[in-house]
Amino acid sequence: MNGRETQSIGDGGGKRIYFDHCATTPMYGEVRELLIARLCDDFKNPSGLYRSSRSLRRTLDDAREKLAKEFCCQDTDIIFTSGGTESDNAAIRGLAGSNGPPGDGEFPAVIVSGVEHEAVLKPAQFLGASVIGTLPDGTADLNHLEDLLKVRKRNNAGLRLVSMMAVNNETGVIQPVPEAVALVKSYYPDAFVHSDCVQAFSSVDISKIAAGADALSFSAHKFGGPIGVGALVVKKEARKTFMPLMRGGQQENGYRAGTENLPAILGMAEAAFICGLKKPTETKRLRLLAERLDAGLKSISTHISLVGANSVKVPQIMLLHIPGAAGDELCYLLDLEGVEVSTGSACAAGAREPSHVLTAMGWDKKRAKQVIRVSLGRTNTEAEVDAFLTKLRKVLGGLTF
Repeated sequence: MNGRETQSIGDGGGKRIYFDHCATTPMYGEVRELLIARLCDDFKNPSGLYRSSRSLRRTLDDAREKLAKEFCCQDTDIIFTSGGTESDNAAIRGLAGSNGPPGDGEFPAVIVSGVEHEAVLKPAQFLGASVIGTLPDGTADLNHLEDLLKVRKRNNAGLRLVSMMAVNNETGVIQPVPEAVALVKSYYPDAFVHSDCVQAFSSVDISKIAAGADALSFSAHKFGGPIGVGALVVKKEARKTFMPLMRGGQQENGYRAGTENLPAILGMAEAAFICGLKKPTETKRLRLLAERLDAGLKSISTHISLVGANSVKVPQIMLLHIPGAAGDELCYLLDLEGVEVSTGSACAAGAREPSHVLTAMGWDKKRAKQVIRVSLGRTNTEAEVDAFLTKLRKVLGGLTF
């Protein structure tokens, strides 16, 4: 590990604890150095016809091949984007296009889970999507999905797309994507299944998801790459009717117009490679850190609970319910103590409404606002976990459970 990666983010010279790796991760040292070198040297357009541009095109193709190995797909399946939000929007809008069976008011052509990131939910809602119910443990209700499919089938209603994320970004709950794929294909063999893998790549083996899903979304800054670049995997059959979200030039074989951000793409490919190598050992290390943190929380109060504890989840995403404490106030108080955590998705920071994930799980609004999210990453240490517990105990000192 690069020595610079072990340094906590500074604030006025003080050492701070960064426990919000779900929001974004620090770049690997190797990625940072590659990015700086490429930004300085490779300023030309990889779509040019002259020799230096053709060389950059080969470099771009090499990065695509490198990513294909990590994303468990063919290199021709990869469409480079500006990040997870664009990848999700492109998947929903592009695969639910007018080339497929139309939906109607009662049977829209799209179905999504209720705990999706808003980058999936909002374009899906725009298309009038049906929503799969959520079980109290935070997993999508496959029985409800089957009910939706049965009703559609009985009414001869078409289905274009189902979207289910791989790992929830607030609770860390692993969603039953392979099972959902099998269920959807048993009723609608020609329907497409998309999975938002933005939070999954750094922590789980995505091979089973990639084997069944027709499209997958990724974002580089969630696994040690640069902000502002991502990828959408769209398999061959799905590409036949895929409608581009970005129109203009013929970059990305016409599936995403706009000059490719070559330095960032190369950084993403390098980060994916490093992350893939480190994933098995890093996942074990983070599990031990999470267990240490969980044990410490129990020593503070037995009333503090881990959301999704009874489900299959990645260990490093810990959504903590602290009854009687407002999550946003706790974040502020912990920030004053030098600890950076969140109340949930960074994309919803400042929102007055409680988490849609928790409300989908059946929580009332008051309870849903009594949470903070701690998300661990490769720069975190046992000493930071212990320091966090000390500081949390301090800010909760006046609270009566």
